Amino acid sequence: MNPLLEIKNLKIIFENKNLATYAVNDISFIVKLGETVGVVGESGSGKSVTAKSILKLLGKNSKISGSILFNGEELLNKNDSFMKNIRGSKISMIFQDPMTSLNPLFTVETQMKRIIKRHCKGMNNAQIKEKSIEYLNLVGISDAEKRLKNYPHEFSGGMKQRVMIAMALCLEPDLIIADEPTTALDVTIQAQILNLINNINSKADRSLILITHDLGVVANTCDRVIVMYSGMIMEMATVEELFNNPKHPYTIGLLNSLPKLECNKRLTPISGNPPDMTKKIIGCPFYERCKERLEICNKCIPEMKNISDNHFSRCHLFGGDE
Repeated sequence: MNPLLEIKNLKIIFENKNLATYAVNDISFIVKLGETVGVVGESGSGKSVTAKSILKLLGKNSKISGSILFNGEELLNKNDSFMKNIRGSKISMIFQDPMTSLNPLFTVETQMKRIIKRHCKGMNNAQIKEKSIEYLNLVGISDAEKRLKNYPHEFSGGMKQRVMIAMALCLEPDLIIADEPTTALDVTIQAQILNLINNINSKADRSLILITHDLGVVANTCDRVIVMYSGMIMEMATVEELFNNPKHPYTIGLLNSLPKLECNKRLTPISGNPPDMTKKIIGCPFYERCKERLEICNKCIPEMKNISDNHFSRCHLFGGDE
């Protein structure tokens, strides 16, 4: 079976006057139907840029090369009209900040109605309202018919995020991209939102890309995980394999920086800072921060190597490089 989404050799450069920012540097991965894939990494690693490129939501100053196949169809050469029909109906995105994603000037009903009406031409206003109520109920908003009349400022942060999820789900897309959907929420609400996404996704044959900087979230939600750093994929594996047998020094550093149940152990942060993304990468981007670095690491970019079944790592430590 062909993957639902296949990204091949994707490169994204932002050009501003005489300055170029190399945001994504030759990444490739797939998302299977019904699979939840986590994308993790520090801020600035290229996670959100990659996600937005799938829906062609990047600005005019972006230069994209490579391939993005959705259901076997190339998206990078599609025009705006085609992409507008794809957004929401086939691929939906839950943005990380509902405060700026919902329009404060319109009620929730108006905003949901616009989405549904655009893609469901045969539905009348009564059917659209019924569908809106159905999905608000689905995401746990009580008294949904009444809350439809509310404006975004009348909802709490957690409720706003639930509205965003309802809007992303109401057209029953094949792929949902959740870009750090719990960033602005407290821990209790984070757990509720993640459980909600997980439960809804498990009941339908749809795929999910979950972008986060929190490996704890990935452990409880995803099937596979992609670790990104400086616009490159450093490691890919199933969640169980990655947590039990991490290979790349960057992945190991991320795991070591997580709080442990043993309260007497100190956290071990990764020293140093990510590299300047306005400079082309010559060697391994993690070189300056890596405790396991070799002489070759600063000279050439390591290839992605197959460590075991469904486990890949981009590191010179695993041989094959001269």
